[in-house]
Amino acid sequence: MIIMIMTIIMIIRMMMMMMMMMMMMMMMMMMMMMMMMMIMMMMMMMMMMIIIIIIIIIIIIIIIIIIIIIIIIIIIIIIIIIIIMIIIIIIRTKYIILTYECQAQRHLHTYTITACLK
Repeated sequence: MIIMIMTIIMIIRMMMMMMMMMMMMMMMMMMMMMMMMMIMMMMMMMMMMIIIIIIIIIIIIIIIIIIIIIIIIIIIIIIIIIIIMIIIIIIRTKYIILTYECQAQRHLHTYTITACLK
């Protein structure tokens, strides 16, 4: 009878030990899983950060390019305006010269007035 009780106690103890071991193993597994999850999360965060940084850099580059293009366009427009002004000035001076020539020719020949008016 005592032997039976002892054996039962031993079995229960063994079972308890096994349960404890299983629990420990489960806890360890859970911890490992948690660690893995944390690492994965960290990796994802890092990737997200890198992607965000890249996107920001790309946006900044695009903005800079746009600004440069706008500046170039403005410069081109200014140059064109200057060229037009110069052309207008040249034409005006030519007209003035022509009128002077016409006035000089009027005294010499009367029929050159028609040529001057053209």
